[in-house]
Amino acid sequence: MPTNQPMKVPSMDPWSVCTVAVRRALMLFALLACLSCGSEPEAEKGLCEGAEAELFTTLLGGAESDIAFGMTRAKDGGIVLVGRSDSLGQGMNRGWLARTDRYGRFEWGTDLGPTSGRADVIATNSGGYLLAHGALQVVELDAKGVVIWEKSYPNFAGKLAEAASVTPQVTGGALVAGTRYLGDNQQSSAREAVVLRIAEDGSLIWGQTYVDEDLTHANDIIADGSKSLIVGWTASKVSAPGREFWAAQLSSTGDVIWSKRYGGLSDDEARAAAIAPAGGYVIAGMTRSYGAGDVDMWVVRVDEQGKELWNRTYGDDDSDEAYAVAAVDKGFIMTGRRNSFGLGPGGLWLLEIDDQGEPVWQMTYGAAWKSAGHAIEVVKDGYVVGGTTRRKSKASDDFWILRSDRVGKHKCPGALCYGEDDLSCGMGLTCDAAEEPFQCVEAP
Repeated sequence: MPTNQPMKVPSMDPWSVCTVAVRRALMLFALLACLSCGSEPEAEKGLCEGAEAELFTTLLGGAESDIAFGMTRAKDGGIVLVGRSDSLGQGMNRGWLARTDRYGRFEWGTDLGPTSGRADVIATNSGGYLLAHGALQVVELDAKGVVIWEKSYPNFAGKLAEAASVTPQVTGGALVAGTRYLGDNQQSSAREAVVLRIAEDGSLIWGQTYVDEDLTHANDIIADGSKSLIVGWTASKVSAPGREFWAAQLSSTGDVIWSKRYGGLSDDEARAAAIAPAGGYVIAGMTRSYGAGDVDMWVVRVDEQGKELWNRTYGDDDSDEAYAVAAVDKGFIMTGRRNSFGLGPGGLWLLEIDDQGEPVWQMTYGAAWKSAGHAIEVVKDGYVVGGTTRRKSKASDDFWILRSDRVGKHKCPGALCYGEDDLSCGMGLTCDAAEEPFQCVEAP
């Protein structure tokens, strides 16, 4: 069971929360190296003005592994991450929800109890948060992180299940998507996608399972008016080809309106979807069937009936993939992981494309260490990205928040940095390590 009170992260390392304004000794942290790729367009003006500039990067973590999967923004602009922690809660493999203010400064965290797999979170109309994690467990918290209720759904979770995504409904309540395994082993068991429609108090309105092939796995669900779209992958246990993108449009009662597969002769996995401004959907993930490298980011644009309009791969000679996608005014923004072009273990990747799939700009951050973006939200003057990174000075992962402008700049003069070899200050800035605290300054 989750704790019923929010808690501060235990004292760990003198570097705690790193933002553009201050270094505070609440937790451990140090800012990570960052590599910018692609063009360097002019940054948005105004975001670096004032005492508390809104461009920043923040790490949240302890001595062990802490991996963020889901993110949402509160009504006051605060940022909430949810994931799995081995160091911030009351033991190993604990669900953990952390909130910062709009500038990335840590406020509180809540231990959600034992968990496994992924997690996702949304803001509620009452000012709190609704999250799904573990074996299709759903928890509502108030604005301060106090648990209001927790529900599980054993008839749909079975022996082994994992939640993947939660999305609000316009009529109240939410949809929760995940995967149920039909055996005792995640690797070898047949599996089916699960969608739960729950009321605001967590009571079950309806639940459905979906099987396209022996292995049908859900990664994301989005609401589209009274309908919804679930995406993931599907494959047969006994016949070729490998995994394919899978998408299904559902009615308000969970009935399948259409179900489609997209892919080639190898493994292709849909990780996320968004509603296209012009109608229809964009689906993003990874492909081994197409592209230039071992794994490439793959984006498929479909109409409202699931008919493919175009598809594009992005990446080069190694592994490049998308974990989240959002619509922007004239196209789409993806985040994920990129480690082509000698980018080491892989960096958090931001890639914007237009409505025909042509790249607009791209940036890669934290490429010297293992980093990835798992969630993204569009704000009026840029993006907030939630992800994970593994710093050079630490052999395990941290939660990571990146707040950038519309072209990927994420630091301002005066922001804290790690040392003279740190590239995280970004475009036009360098890290002044003459004396502590190290700060980003205008490059000479």
